[in-house]
Amino acid sequence: MGEKGCTVTELSDFLQALEHTEVLPLLNPPGLKITVNPESKAVLAGQFVKLCCRATGHPFVQYQWFKMNKEIPYGNSSELVFNTVHVKDAGFYVCRVNNSSTFEFSQWSQLDVCDVAEVTDSFQGSMDGISESRLQICVEPRSQRLVPGSMLLLQCVAIGSPMPHYQWFKDESPLTHETKKHYTVPYVDIEHEGTYWCRVYNDRDSQDSKKAEVTIDELNNLGHPGKYYKQ
Repeated sequence: MGEKGCTVTELSDFLQALEHTEVLPLLNPPGLKITVNPESKAVLAGQFVKLCCRATGHPFVQYQWFKMNKEIPYGNSSELVFNTVHVKDAGFYVCRVNNSSTFEFSQWSQLDVCDVAEVTDSFQGSMDGISESRLQICVEPRSQRLVPGSMLLLQCVAIGSPMPHYQWFKDESPLTHETKKHYTVPYVDIEHEGTYWCRVYNDRDSQDSKKAEVTIDELNNLGHPGKYYKQ
């Protein structure tokens, strides 16, 4: 262009004046743009898992995946594939896309991998029929009978994409700040007796766990009446 005494900007203005706008993209190619970001997801160990990133750019687009700040040697395509995902694969992933002139990073994606050993006793159904994306509860909270002073531990584990969130309830009321897989009371009292359950949800779906009855046995403390027993 310089040999003709005309800059790209001048030629662009000239073509616009002549209404030859169909050739303008050749002079001003679109910049790099990420069109699909990888989703955070929770999966079971042993599943097939795929993280996807898509981008457009001129004249080409290259991809490079990272786990935290460490480059993944085989992660140089738009899809990061785990044919058999392991617990050690859990973590945060990001994809860098670049062309000849610039680069961009995708949104961060969290991969949560649940150990199959944790769900074997609780999971209802076939492990082969688990979907990579569908929201599904794998571990249900269990009813318990406890004595005052013992520990209450309830578990609810779900898989799905996007990443599942948790909210625990007691007797139909949400428990404030109880938004993790596990609900724990270090030392139970009679006030902790009741019906517990967990709601798991993401942007696409929600499911309620089975209800667990927690009973505080006042008379089963070393064979003596509890402090709440009245003569």
